[in-house]
Amino acid sequence: MRGDETSHTFFSTGGGGAAYFPFIPAKAGIQNKTKKPFVLSPSKDEHTFRQSKLELVGTRPDGRDSFFCLPKRKNPKKRAPCFRGASRSLALLADPGGSLNSHWLRQCSDRRSPKSPGSAALLSAAEGNLKAALCVHPSTSSGRTVFCFDTLTPTLSRKRERENCAGRVGIARGGWLGNFLALIFCFTLTACAGVRLEGTGDLGIVVERDSGSVQIVNTTARTVLAKVEGLGDLTHASAVYSRDGRYAYVFGRDGGLTKVDLLTRKIAKRVMQAGNSIGGAVSQDGRFVAAQNYAPGGVKVFDAETLALVADIPAVYGDGQLSKVVGLADASGNRFVFSLFDAGEIWVADMSDSAHPAISRFPAGRQPYDALITPDGRYYIAGLFGEDGLALLDLWHPEQGARRILDGYGQGEQKLPVYKMPHLRGWAVAGTRAYLPAIGHHELLVVDTQSWREVGRIALAGQPVFAIVRPDGKQVWVSLAYPDNQHVQVIDTESGKVTRTLEPGRAVLHLEFTPRGEAVWISSRDDNKVTIYDTARLEKIAELPLAAPSGIFFTSRANRVGF
Repeated sequence: MRGDETSHTFFSTGGGGAAYFPFIPAKAGIQNKTKKPFVLSPSKDEHTFRQSKLELVGTRPDGRDSFFCLPKRKNPKKRAPCFRGASRSLALLADPGGSLNSHWLRQCSDRRSPKSPGSAALLSAAEGNLKAALCVHPSTSSGRTVFCFDTLTPTLSRKRERENCAGRVGIARGGWLGNFLALIFCFTLTACAGVRLEGTGDLGIVVERDSGSVQIVNTTARTVLAKVEGLGDLTHASAVYSRDGRYAYVFGRDGGLTKVDLLTRKIAKRVMQAGNSIGGAVSQDGRFVAAQNYAPGGVKVFDAETLALVADIPAVYGDGQLSKVVGLADASGNRFVFSLFDAGEIWVADMSDSAHPAISRFPAGRQPYDALITPDGRYYIAGLFGEDGLALLDLWHPEQGARRILDGYGQGEQKLPVYKMPHLRGWAVAGTRAYLPAIGHHELLVVDTQSWREVGRIALAGQPVFAIVRPDGKQVWVSLAYPDNQHVQVIDTESGKVTRTLEPGRAVLHLEFTPRGEAVWISSRDDNKVTIYDTARLEKIAELPLAAPSGIFFTSRANRVGF
């Protein structure tokens, strides 16, 4: 390094953002005393740019690219817009886990003047999932030094991806500089090799109920990516997703609502919103996340971005008592639908005016315990624990009120002890048939979705808990309650018969299909594992060791009504 130049190196390892390594000529009179790492992105404010000695030049309307220049400051109290004259400056962009695209290189190579072309070079660590690019612009009397970065990362050529860290770095007008920066880059490799950039469609979480943690998983690679801890009591946890699938909202039994960032693999925000919560939903437009609560009862609605409280809906009935809330689901028109277990009612909360939700109340029957919403979002169906039958509300015509369906399906039969309540949340609808667990019976009810009448029953090896339809509707997979909860049964919807009984492990708690249904993941709490089956061959294809796993939630839920 020449004596008239000095370097300032900053780096950040998380967030999937871009970390800048400014290399600043001493003659520019710039000193950066900042010791903390910083990340530059289009969303940062001007104050951040001033602190980092980079000035925002402009951002493309789509937010994809931003352009910066280094200000020249002869007088520390006065900022000049950019370098001018013969000074040379450059910036190293670290892209943790991604691939810098050709657009970035083209922008960095763009000529500032006919006599002074800029140059760009790629630094890459092939095995470290880390790519970096170098943008150099010799300034001219009429030019300015501009640094650009791209927030998207299309793949570079194989040749570029295989370049190693220390070699093959061609930088016009300054090979010594490239070698020096390559050396810096190698030293900071472990610090920069953060989260691998990837889409969210492959991702999901598995709840580890005893340790208050979730494991972020990749459904295509069938691998565990990261463990996120500190989510509180997850003994009855469930999760929903933001519209883009990036954030999982996890509802804990201790009343905690935790927003988990699947890309940075960290907790983005956590609030304690109740005494006992068992689930929630995200609004149609993605702006709100709602939590259903056992204690103190009611529904709380939060801003999905900040988790600031937007609305508090107490489930008040009778002489001022508070009811436990179950079966919360999202509906069209930015509505939330839920059931009051103690009050025997179904409520619809219209969030058009988020500060003052409009509430509609409908009598449902004794002790609604859970509910589902049909795939088209039209019907809300609540199971009744206090009596045989279910309550159905047509959300196209809520003014007609809730009506009873399958009334008395258990009449004349001796009920067995209910070891675990059936869970209706999750689509059990395929074509014109719904497959619903019967309370206290070893049966699955088959219902015609046009008339909502029973058209058949399927005998099972135990009491059904979850009945979930494969995305193409060809199969229904059913988990069973204790003492038969080591079994999962597979039903062929065409024949209406059980075709296979599987034993994934002890204490099966949940199952989830991959987005297109080629595989199903099954959690076995007492065997500390998740077993993955091929749904065509009905054979085990993988197994993941996890600590007391329970709920499995994939990001494909983000685009499904009622999930």
